[in-house]
Amino acid sequence: MRRIRLVTALCAALALPVALACGPDFPNEVLSDRAHTLAHLPEGAFQVEVARLVPRPKVHFVPAEQANYWDPDDALRSQREAAERADLSESERRLVATMRAQDSPSAAYAAGVGLDEDIRHYVAGAVAWGQGQHQIAREHFEFSLEANATPAARRASWAQYMLARIGAQRDGVDASAAAYAKVRSLVVAGAPDPLGLAVASFGEEAWLHLEASPIAALNLYLQQAATGSMSGANSALMMARAAFADEASLQAWVADPLARRVAVVYAFSRASELSSSDANRDTSAAGGTSSFERLLDAIEASPMPESAGLDRLAAAAYRAGRFDLAERLVAHASSALSAWVSAKLALRRGDRDAAARAYAEAAARFPTDETWTRLHERGSGREFLQPQCQVQAELGVLNLARADYVAAMEALYAAGGQYWMDAQYVADRVLTLDELRVFVATHAASAAMSANAPRYNEGGGYGDVAPLLRALFARRLMRAGMFDEALPYFADDESRRAAQRYGAAVRRAQGGGFWFDRVGRAEAWFEAATIARHSGMELFATEGPPDFRIWGGYYGRQRGRYVEGKWIAEPATDIELAGDWIGADEARRLSASRPSHLSRFHYRELAADQVMQAANFVPARSQAFAAMLCEGTGWLLDSEPEAARVLYRRYVREGALVPFGATFGRVCPAPAFDRARERLKFERLRSAKIALHRYGPYAAATLMLLVGAWFWRRRHAPR
Repeated sequence: MRRIRLVTALCAALALPVALACGPDFPNEVLSDRAHTLAHLPEGAFQVEVARLVPRPKVHFVPAEQANYWDPDDALRSQREAAERADLSESERRLVATMRAQDSPSAAYAAGVGLDEDIRHYVAGAVAWGQGQHQIAREHFEFSLEANATPAARRASWAQYMLARIGAQRDGVDASAAAYAKVRSLVVAGAPDPLGLAVASFGEEAWLHLEASPIAALNLYLQQAATGSMSGANSALMMARAAFADEASLQAWVADPLARRVAVVYAFSRASELSSSDANRDTSAAGGTSSFERLLDAIEASPMPESAGLDRLAAAAYRAGRFDLAERLVAHASSALSAWVSAKLALRRGDRDAAARAYAEAAARFPTDETWTRLHERGSGREFLQPQCQVQAELGVLNLARADYVAAMEALYAAGGQYWMDAQYVADRVLTLDELRVFVATHAASAAMSANAPRYNEGGGYGDVAPLLRALFARRLMRAGMFDEALPYFADDESRRAAQRYGAAVRRAQGGGFWFDRVGRAEAWFEAATIARHSGMELFATEGPPDFRIWGGYYGRQRGRYVEGKWIAEPATDIELAGDWIGADEARRLSASRPSHLSRFHYRELAADQVMQAANFVPARSQAFAAMLCEGTGWLLDSEPEAARVLYRRYVREGALVPFGATFGRVCPAPAFDRARERLKFERLRSAKIALHRYGPYAAATLMLLVGAWFWRRRHAPR
């Protein structure tokens, strides 16, 4: 087979994550870089993969590993004290505490009068162990087991585990290994194991074999990992790292079927480590090969009769740029992962229909509850990926590119709360209102949903997004002016009442035939503006940009740049579409759903526009005119100063001098609409008087001429 050298750029790309899930500023997003999303195959989780390489023990061994890696002794002591609080009475705990405070094993044993002999001997043995008197400790632990040989003995697993630890220092490997195996036998027989010693015994026994028989040690670590043990998984990880560091070790590993699968899992889940380690070595020199190439060479040189793990190897080959090899491997594999790799390969060939079918197969085959949780070795953080959801999300990206927008929404919605950032884009900006109406009726028809909107949580996304979808639809209807239709989709009564008041105010403001109550229309516009300003996040906000209702408006993504340490904001623009994975008419749909303004909290500018409308219906010299423009200016003064200046300049150009002019936009009185009505009557009467004074004589003369002409015509009419 022709060897293909790994491309450095592709190796670097192995470390790039598809999904950023560190908080509200970094949600899962597959649409932000569609080409990367569809080309990139995420790494698996080593801890998850190795946990299923061997069967889980029939008896449910439960690991009880420490989270406090900085002070393990304190963590172990806390764990032991918790176990003793659970299975000892208060008087027994006092006696045990007294025993531990003694300065010798014999004194400790003497202080334990009243305790069951098995517990008394165990604590005395623990005191001896702590003082380095291992032979005395061994005797006490043996007496503890002899004192109570029943399956329910409270310290049986503890005493046997300590005997195994002592034996590891004094006895041979076989005897010590048997002692650790006996810990598991006792737990299988029913011995309590609150400290997770059965699981720990796998690792301790593996340590005995590590030098002389590494494959045997690996097998034990894998059995430990199968219980869910982080320690077992990390031990297998360190062994894999060591194997990849040496060509001879790697070849020896690949010769063993189980070790070969661990190597494949490592390449599938830790390829970023391989590329990093290769970057620190000169693999470009003559004869230099990368770690991954050595793995492939070793596997190709070794017979591999079983098909288990071929899908993982295919995934690793794809991620490393060995696409021909990936094609050959997936042809012999049949799993959810192999279907996912097939989808990626089909996209490389340009066959989008085949890719869509492969994505659908992968989504159907991945368990819905499978999570690839990558735990850092020191317990400092986690990364979550649900492959079934990721596959659905990628199918949504592909369907967008195929201009099948409803199918894209179906896939992204099925991807769940972790991908709501992408689903909301399609719902809020791409689907037509008619398409979204049908989708909501199909997927979120129930009105009996919690008024408390789901909150983002790391790893879990938003959970059930049906309430979010209904609220998004309600706000989009409000932006389209369909106020009555929007009401049932609001989850809380407060928002529903605000929407009802807003719709009524706008209808009053837009109503005709109110020439004699222009101030009433101004009041209605100002009421609508006030509601829009103070309830706009709930009634009008876009789920994504520019308002980011997805995070309650607390976070956003303002365009701009830093110049000499100072943030310079750039003019707001709508979402920009670029690349080869854009739907045929996606840009047109995006334009049709564009909000009235693109500034952050766009409903503030909508409210300011309504204030300008209200100002059209009151006298410019009235207090109400100035007060409304003052209020509207204040809404924009800090966030959109240029828009605020438009309102202020209108006041300066048309309005009268008012006492609050010095605090305009900051301190504003309530508009005095009654006084505006009085002034409007006054101005109408004054206008009538002026018109009568100016045009009265002409009107009288015209009337006289018309009357004279009427009389003349009547006199001269034929009889």
